[in-house]
Amino acid sequence: GMIGATQREVITMRYFFLVVTFIALAPLSSAEQVLLKAQVIGDDFPNISERVRFMTRPNGRFIGCADCFGPFTLKSSDRLAPSDQGTYEVSNLTDNDSKTCWAVSGGVGSWFSFSWPSHEKARWPIDSVTLVNGYAKSPDRWKQNSRIRELELAIDGKAYGRIILEDTARVQTVEFPARLNVDAKEIRFTVVSVYPGEHYDDLCLSEVQLEGGH
Repeated sequence: GMIGATQREVITMRYFFLVVTFIALAPLSSAEQVLLKAQVIGDDFPNISERVRFMTRPNGRFIGCADCFGPFTLKSSDRLAPSDQGTYEVSNLTDNDSKTCWAVSGGVGSWFSFSWPSHEKARWPIDSVTLVNGYAKSPDRWKQNSRIRELELAIDGKAYGRIILEDTARVQTVEFPARLNVDAKEIRFTVVSVYPGEHYDDLCLSEVQLEGGH
């Protein structure tokens, strides 16, 4: 009868509502997250002693500077202890010197991040990140130690996507499909996988720079 049909319609509508609500609230799966691949833009071996060279594409277009996003705090999960070869602090990532590096044992699960006080935040939109993968002090050091293969990118604790890096010491850049939120308080990069070194299991990364802004 009509009452039975109405009851079935109500049940159907409630079921539909629950399904739609579940889909809307469900977190993004790994397949739905952004997958980004780095593009190699540098010469055979990094030459980034001059800041302008590090921030300029081959066509000469200036693409912004890390100073626009300051003052930021650079943090990491861990680091190797200092040795007679130098220190391996996370601050080495932004010193514009490819002969220094941030280094950790093993690497998978380790992370580094850029963060801003709540009253500062990132001042300008972030279009890309440029890196020098591995320990680029020399070709031998680069081969001996591990390099990053894949990074997970999170913004304010929420997964944004995965970044695939090339296994090269040449400067490489990753462009985001849309500008990252300028209100971000933390941008974190976590190591998911590595390219193994020939002699050591220490993971190294020489340079990182956020780009965008004006």
